Order: sequence, then structure tokens, then C-alpha cells
Amino acid sequence: MYKQVSRSIEISVIPEYLDDQSIPEEYYHVWAYHVTIENLGVKPVTLKSRYWEIIDSNGRRQEVEGKGVIGKQPTIKPGGKFTYTSGTPLNSTSGIMKGNYKMQLDDGEEFSKLAEEFSECPSKKRGGDLGWFGKGAMVRPFEVAAFSADEGAVVGPVKTEFGYHVIYVYEVQDDIDPDAGPPTGDEDADEDTLRLVAENYAHEFMMLGYSSKKVLSLFTSPHFKSANAVYNILGLDETNKIIAKVFGQEVVEIKDSAENPSEGSVQEDSGK
Repeated sequence: MYKQVSRSIEISVIPEYLDDQSIPEEYYHVWAYHVTIENLGVKPVTLKSRYWEIIDSNGRRQEVEGKGVIGKQPTIKPGGKFTYTSGTPLNSTSGIMKGNYKMQLDDGEEFSKLAEEFSECPSKKRGGDLGWFGKGAMVRPFEVAAFSADEGAVVGPVKTEFGYHVIYVYEVQDDIDPDAGPPTGDEDADEDTLRLVAENYAHEFMMLGYSSKKVLSLFTSPHFKSANAVYNILGLDETNKIIAKVFGQEVVEIKDSAENPSEGSVQEDSGK
């Protein structure tokens, strides 16, 4: 194994001669090299490009360069690793190779500052941080973009009913409790913004084919974190009025008892 550390990035290379792909009688010798790139630093880095100079024992020289490696530009988190295998044919049985990688330091503060300056989302107060969320918690275009991206990727602009979004996918994990992350940002919004967000969610749910009663249950579900946060702030009566407005329905006041204050309920038209 060959190993080198530079600027908190450790590169390890293990060469391997491939007998089954080599044809010695035709001076065709194939070597594979297994590369491990480990981030020993404290901030994520993205591998932008690579350059290799390969010289066989006869002095024949070749260069390999381009964006990323094996068609990828991986982002490596602190303490993380990225491993790949590539290869090259030589005219002799041995040779040497040397080169470098260009890595871009991904400073999360830069994205946060841009979010704070330009975002119109209430989450701008936390640099655009939406915390953890699972599938089904966001509108469809946002969800598809976020879950199709690799860790460390920036995707967008993505258009939804709420506007245009630029998404930075910091990390992807399984079995994460959405409540473990920071608040959605809706807690900081004014009432007009909250009503608009609730109206957009109600319309989105309606377009997905849900009934008005089902939409109300979605608002009360913690699985839909942002919608649930809006519901908890606006309350049942106001959320019902917004759902009724979207569905073109009436709100009927229901009184269960003197101890139980009146609660609004969406009345669906029988023809719908």
C-alpha cells in the first residue's frame, strides 16, 4: 500500500496486477489501482478533479485527468471515506504513477449566509436548516430532488407551489426521528405567512386526491412536520377555515359540551 497525507486528506493506493486481463506475449499488462480517500479534517470536502501521470518501465508516458473519478465528484464528510477502483494497461510488467486530486473545501457557513440573505422562508433565521425529514413530509418536487441527490450535493433551483428552492443535502440516514432535528422555521413566521403556507399545503394535499377530512388529519400528523407545525400554531379552527376555503366548503361549528369548547369541522358537500 502507498499512502500520502496532504491538507488533512489521506490517499491510500493498492496496485494489483490483473493476470486474467493481461496478454504478456503481446506486451499488454493490465494493472488495477484501488484508491481510498479519507477526510481527516473537520469540514466536508468535494473531489473536483484528478490528474495521474503513468510511466511504464520502458519510459512510455501517459496522462489521465478529468472531472472527479469514475464519473463522480463525491463529497466526503469529516471522518468519512470514498473508495474506488480504476486501472490502466502498460507495455511492460511494471511502472510508476504519480498525481494529485483537487479538493474543494465545503464550508457550510457559506450556504447558510446565502440562505440568511436571500431566502424568503422562515428557516432563513437558521441559515435555511430544515432539519431531518422523511419521505412524504415535503411536497413532491422538493422530495424527489432531495432524495435523488447525494450527500453534500446542492440541487436546484426546484420549483414548487411555494416558489423556487436551492437544496443542500447535508446528510442522508435511515431510521432518523424527524423530531430530533431543529424546528421547521414556521414557528418564526407571521400569521399571514402561516396562513399562506397552510393554504399551499391544503391545496397540494387536495391535488393528490385527499378529501378535506383526510387533509385535516394530515395536518395533525407529526409525520408532515412543517404542516403539523403550522397547525399547532394556527389551531384547529383556523386550519379548518383554510381547508374549507381551498375545497370551497363551509365550516360547521360543533359543540360537544359546556366543558369542551366549540371546534370547527369541515363540512363536505355530498356531491364531492
